[in-house]
Amino acid sequence: MKNKGILTLIGFTLFFTGTLAVVLSIIGVRFAIFSALEDYSRLGAFVTYLIFMIFGMLLVVIPNTDLRNDEEIVDPN
Repeated sequence: MKNKGILTLIGFTLFFTGTLAVVLSIIGVRFAIFSALEDYSRLGAFVTYLIFMIFGMLLVVIPNTDLRNDEEIVDPN
């Protein structure tokens, strides 16, 4: 993949933003970017934060994994 660095940066940003939003939500501070989402539904905001975190992890892990040359995972025997 030629966009591996960009995808990793986007994934890290999504994961960090989701984690920060969950931590701030737990301590009672409102994250300004998502304040309208929290006004509409706290559960919806929490699910959105979890989706950010999961999607961010996927964007970091999947582009940096090379499965073509891994003999331990793909055993032709």
